[in-house]
Amino acid sequence: MLSQIGCVTIPPNTLKDMQLGKKITDAEQKMIETYPAIGSELLAHIPRLESICRMIAQQQESFGDFSGPKEPEKRDQVILGAQMLKVALSYDELIMRRCLPHAEAIRQLLAGPEICDPEITADLQSVEIQDSGMESQRINLFDLNVHMILDEDIRTKNDVLLASKGQGVSPTLIKFLENYANRAEIKEDFQVLVLG
Repeated sequence: MLSQIGCVTIPPNTLKDMQLGKKITDAEQKMIETYPAIGSELLAHIPRLESICRMIAQQQESFGDFSGPKEPEKRDQVILGAQMLKVALSYDELIMRRCLPHAEAIRQLLAGPEICDPEITADLQSVEIQDSGMESQRINLFDLNVHMILDEDIRTKNDVLLASKGQGVSPTLIKFLENYANRAEIKEDFQVLVLG
């Protein structure tokens, strides 16, 4: 859950462009490449999170860049955790941003074993992906609940990204958006996915 904390330093418009697959500048790419190190630094002084910090710092490293045993059960736990993040984030990229089906996303990940750990990736094949049974509805902000998923980006009237499409609704997000709505800084209705 902490793997993306370094993204707080990236401007919202850059994050949006990245999520939509738009062309970004070299400077923006550099920011994106450094968010794992920044995330690690943000957590570095919290006791007992040392291993987590190292996993976060190494989450973008390719599988081929790691030395040592390749079998997951023999591998250093930090490297294993970093590769789990790498596989999960790469899979998410293919499913959510490129809209590939589950099987095709796994096929593409397995085609690059030097990028993502093939054994961790292969484990995704046993995950049964079913139709979520969710449908898109337009609802009022004050009707949001934790069983919903945003089906559009939520932005202020000044076009600042507050929450991204695909984000699960949490009590914290609800309160966050309500605070903006109470100041009339966002519209009060938007698309969400709800169980049909």
